[in-house]
Amino acid sequence: MFPLLLVSFLLTVAAGFANPVWWLASAVLLYLAVRHRQGYLGYDAEYRAYRERRIRQDRYDKRYRAERGSTARGK
Repeated sequence: MFPLLLVSFLLTVAAGFANPVWWLASAVLLYLAVRHRQGYLGYDAEYRAYRERRIRQDRYDKRYRAERGSTARGK
């Protein structure tokens, strides 16, 4: 989707030299491309970071429970 928006933007900029309405169309396409890219990357990066944090926390909790359980039984 992003490459299509980018190519459309470049085509409307090239057409904009003939008609100022195309400048407005290219601005709209550029805005949509930026918003699409930010939303797509922002959500994925945020979710990936969240999943990695949860996995690390789960590993820590599992290890801590195992260590605490073995020391409690040893006493």
